[in-house]
Amino acid sequence: MPSIRSVRPGGLVRLGLCATLAFGFIACSGDDGATQTIESDDGEVTISGDGDGSEGVLTGPDGEETRFTAGDSASLPDGWPEGLQIPDDAELTGSTTMDGGKTMTVMAISDTAVPDLYEHFKSLLTDQGYELITDSLSDLGEETMASIHGESDDNSVAVTLMTDVNDESRTSMSLVVEAED
Repeated sequence: MPSIRSVRPGGLVRLGLCATLAFGFIACSGDDGATQTIESDDGEVTISGDGDGSEGVLTGPDGEETRFTAGDSASLPDGWPEGLQIPDDAELTGSTTMDGGKTMTVMAISDTAVPDLYEHFKSLLTDQGYELITDSLSDLGEETMASIHGESDDNSVAVTLMTDVNDESRTSMSLVVEAED
């Protein structure tokens, strides 16, 4: 099951603000290959990109890194489980890797409806040998939400699906994989 870490809220907020500022710099610069580094007592943020996509590294005061990709630069993290691919019609919008690759997150948008993706991921996880710990599908009228949590000997996977807030005909998805100790 994904762990919850204790963090210094002020430090996390400051690093997040630094990342937002750096993303803004890259997005507004329009320069191919622009890079911005912001340092603080709480760590360092380095982001590079071209306005259409970005990638970067947040480094905390203890040296631990969080790597991320977004936009056209978005890609599946190194070490992503081979059998846990996002659907072919999905557009990858971002990814993060934390804890030296132990925790990975992928975000995507799909034209497939939430109930269909819910069934897809339930079957995918079951076929891959995951024990489904929880799963739910809720139709809330204009919005549909689903979540699935599965565990295997190697890792746990949490899938969250919901009607996209910007386009109700699309589905936003988040997949989190955490390696088991």
